[in-house]
Amino acid sequence: SGKKGLIDSEEDKGCEGFKGLNIIETKREANWDTDQDGMPDWWEEVKGVSDGNADENGDGYTNLEEYLNWLAEPHFITSAGNKLTIDLKQYFAGYNQQPVFTLESSIQPQEGKMKLNKKGILTISLNKKAADCLIDIKVKATDKDQVASLQRTFHIAITQ
Repeated sequence: SGKKGLIDSEEDKGCEGFKGLNIIETKREANWDTDQDGMPDWWEEVKGVSDGNADENGDGYTNLEEYLNWLAEPHFITSAGNKLTIDLKQYFAGYNQQPVFTLESSIQPQEGKMKLNKKGILTISLNKKAADCLIDIKVKATDKDQVASLQRTFHIAITQ
């Protein structure tokens, strides 16, 4: 714009710009979000939704808001038949005095098996038939001092 004090381009005077930063521009594949609603096609398929603006489960949040929340929480994308290992200590960093983890919810037997060891390593073995679904696992952490607890939801998308 050329207005004094208004930096609206990286080329404006007083702005460092992007020169020398080696920024690479990339684009997703054309079939990542074919309906252009902000949600990837694979997520819409496993979630069973199609419109980012709709609230298909009636919880007060649009499908796009649910996808963005899914991204903001710990999440993993894996294939059916794989084994997934999660070090829970990394996700509960403030609980460092002999943390104890408990699973508040688990996966269904047809989806696979979970094992939580005393060191906070969660291992999930997924069945080959568990493709194209989303699994939510709630984990609660407490410390030796029992002052507070924290519960987090871990999302797992299983693709083929």
